[in-house]
Amino acid sequence: MCPLKLMLPVYYLLTVVNVCVAEVSGSHDRGQGYSYVYIGDTLQLNCTLYESSSWEAEDLLFFLDTESCENELCGKITSDLQVINNRTLQMNRFISSSKDGGEYECFVMTPQGKPKPVDSHKVYVQYRPQEVQNIFCEVYDWDSNLTCYWDFGVEYISNDIEDHSSPAIAVNASVYMQSTLGTARKDPCPRGQTQAQDKDPMRMCVWAEQHFFASSRYVLEVIVINTITKDNKTMRQYFLTSKIAL
Repeated sequence: MCPLKLMLPVYYLLTVVNVCVAEVSGSHDRGQGYSYVYIGDTLQLNCTLYESSSWEAEDLLFFLDTESCENELCGKITSDLQVINNRTLQMNRFISSSKDGGEYECFVMTPQGKPKPVDSHKVYVQYRPQEVQNIFCEVYDWDSNLTCYWDFGVEYISNDIEDHSSPAIAVNASVYMQSTLGTARKDPCPRGQTQAQDKDPMRMCVWAEQHFFASSRYVLEVIVINTITKDNKTMRQYFLTSKIAL
């Protein structure tokens, strides 16, 4: 991945600049100009100058470009920075919320005191998949409209990644009929309920009479999947029909 070599005019010199976007701790580098980082992990970016450059690491700056910025100095990162040597400035930023996502830019400061762009790297952030919580199910007359609800515990971020058309977080739900011989017959959530509108992950599912096999006991399985990293978390809950029947 490194180094990425660019010939960039900086101020009045044609300076060879090497910009290296390092492997991110806890992240998934997509190899397409952006990284994908979980909230709670650390983003590490290096900006490195060639030995032949007249600039030094102390001349480098990191910015986080956000939609709310109204001038070129908005979003300047003043902490989490470390000069590795006279050529490399490193940023180690703890990702604490969705506000830490965006376009991270490396600049060099000119003698006139103005930042000159060198290169940038797009970072998307998301919560790590977690087990669903507060599962609640009910069924009408033992064999009709089995309905289950659940909470996520976190508000997953609806990312709009250019080369990823599907939502970042998907949910697969299935109900298993449980007999005295064990668990059998898997009935997935019927098609058309796998994703809610506006890309929010599915929070409920309804199995009509024709979509599941009536039983005295069930196991509900809900899998939260990150469609980009393929990480997932599964929650299973056992319940008796007699306890949830209406």
